[in-house]
Amino acid sequence: MIIPAPFLKPNEIIIPCSIEKELRLKGKWIILNRMPSLTPENFVGLKVVGHWPHHCLGIPLEIAQQMNADFDGDECNAYVVLNPQSQAECETILNSENNLSSFTMELKLAPCHDMLVTYYLKYNINLFFLLKIHLYIKLFV
Repeated sequence: MIIPAPFLKPNEIIIPCSIEKELRLKGKWIILNRMPSLTPENFVGLKVVGHWPHHCLGIPLEIAQQMNADFDGDECNAYVVLNPQSQAECETILNSENNLSSFTMELKLAPCHDMLVTYYLKYNINLFFLLKIHLYIKLFV
């Protein structure tokens, strides 16, 4: 299962302690895929940056739209690749910071709804305008 980890960079993942104890994956690249689609765009290379006590994978919010994830119990497959050539391929070709959409040839990293709601709640528009009101008065007067 996947859950959001907003403190991660777009090409990072955090794994459960139980997996880290057995496989020692910190600093390694893994391939993440969300079923049922098997298009090349749904395979993402992510670097393991640490572990946590939760029994699920933590992914950055920026790749949620790309993986079509809405965090309501979504499951992903994580493929461990230990071959040096495969690690290099994950770092260059499958890296989520470099993924382009096959339809528009644009970066697939995008803010998801969860990010936008959080930004709105944190930077409330009313408080923002109160701080900047003197600038708007100078512009329009």
